[in-house]
Amino acid sequence: AKYAGMAFSVVYGLVAKVWPLVQARIVAVLQHPMVVVAYRRILAPVWSAISPWCLPSATAALAVACLAGKATADVLALYVGQRFCGVTAALSAAILATHAAGRTAGRSLDPFSRRGLRVVVTCAARAVAMPWIFCRAVARLAWARIMRWAGIVFRPLLKFWMACLDFAVKMPILSIPTVLIVNVVFLRMLSNSSSTLARLMESHEWVVRVVSWVMDNLQRLSWRDAGDSSFVVLLVSTSQAVAFTLVERILRDIDAIQRVRTGSALSPEELNDIAVTMQDPRQCAKCFFGPVDSQGCDNLATHHGEVRVGHRGRAVVSNSCPRCGWFARHLSQWQHWDPSLHTAAGEALFRTRAWNDVVVVVRASSKALVFPFALLELGRLLSFHPTASALL
Repeated sequence: AKYAGMAFSVVYGLVAKVWPLVQARIVAVLQHPMVVVAYRRILAPVWSAISPWCLPSATAALAVACLAGKATADVLALYVGQRFCGVTAALSAAILATHAAGRTAGRSLDPFSRRGLRVVVTCAARAVAMPWIFCRAVARLAWARIMRWAGIVFRPLLKFWMACLDFAVKMPILSIPTVLIVNVVFLRMLSNSSSTLARLMESHEWVVRVVSWVMDNLQRLSWRDAGDSSFVVLLVSTSQAVAFTLVERILRDIDAIQRVRTGSALSPEELNDIAVTMQDPRQCAKCFFGPVDSQGCDNLATHHGEVRVGHRGRAVVSNSCPRCGWFARHLSQWQHWDPSLHTAAGEALFRTRAWNDVVVVVRASSKALVFPFALLELGRLLSFHPTASALL
């Protein structure tokens, strides 16, 4: 240990002396006039022209590899996940290539101004997101049922637990021996119940055989020869479905704005005249709906969702946007009224912002798609174990 410490001290001293010299030399080379001119005249223009197409090209290549791959249908999870990732990669490549074309041309695109293209992208995103939407709906329904029955079962247990805590606080001298007695009784009941359960399983051995047969057949059907690679593919597929759920939500907001616009009935001048009569006119920070006049406190979450009963019946208080449903907890998050956003230029600005949001989501999902598959392929080429490839 002593010699090892001395060796590490010597190595650290050498690095501490040599590294500043190496760093200074690198900085001097990078700041050389010829290197600066080569970077500005050659490297920077070439990189600015090539870089927008790197991710679309990789995503398109992945789409071809996934759709034309030789995954067998025996491993159902791997087969379905690979085909699903191929479809999402093709859709992502088309979106990213459109964005790259706009960057190469040096202008901002507004592809969602064409209703046909918007409908096609919306349908494709909805189809990709459908598995996640279905699973989320089933999970919410199951959770609601579970919570309803859990409330029936656990509400008396919670009352009993609170009564026990109250007893322990008020009578600590009696609570300690009571806890010991309850623990002894519980352990004795547990030992008796385990033997009873074993006898019950022996008397109903056919139930165990049926359950084992069903589980074995399900495993042969879906996971035969599957492993960690299948798990990674399913995980990546889930991330793609979640990402395109966000894309579908953005496009749904655009459709809602195109269908219902205050400006279709009132001109921007008339909307501005209405805003002048308000003390503090605001507009939605997401879809620019307005003008809206706030009456009351600045905390919008105080009465949001309350049910009020009047002479006209029941009414639910809502402080969310009437058009897109956006909700903010504080009034300061609502933008001040800007009439310029309710013109044709304002609509184009909103569509452009929505397109950029879609590109950001698709770019992130494409990276989450390309890198895992590239590492899996690298592990296959290097003859790694499937578990090692999955860990990469």
